Amino acid sequence: MAKASSHSIATSALQLVILLALLASIMLFLCSWRLREEPCEVTLPETLNPNHAELARLVCLPGVGPLKAHAIIEYRIKCETQGTTPAYTCGEDLLKVKGIGPGILNQISPYLRFDPRPGDE
Repeated sequence: MAKASSHSIATSALQLVILLALLASIMLFLCSWRLREEPCEVTLPETLNPNHAELARLVCLPGVGPLKAHAIIEYRIKCETQGTTPAYTCGEDLLKVKGIGPGILNQISPYLRFDPRPGDE
């Protein structure tokens, strides 16, 4: 009886995780849909710092949509929680973000600025 009960709990937990993942995907889709309809807040060629920029500003960069902008912020948060700040000290650091390759980096480089590195001041 205990095995059946623990199996039932594990199955319910798995179903809950799947449901939460589905809901998160739907929310991301709806947010990205909304962002596509709203005008960009960045007037290019204004530059922005990827260490501080909000999602609504990052999506305005050429070749960067809501998913890549979200990935930039996720990587930034991951670095902050690991004590590695700033996450981005130069454009090449953005290549560590899933979905950002050399082509997109070349497109967005003119619109990026970075904080001075410690000791460079």
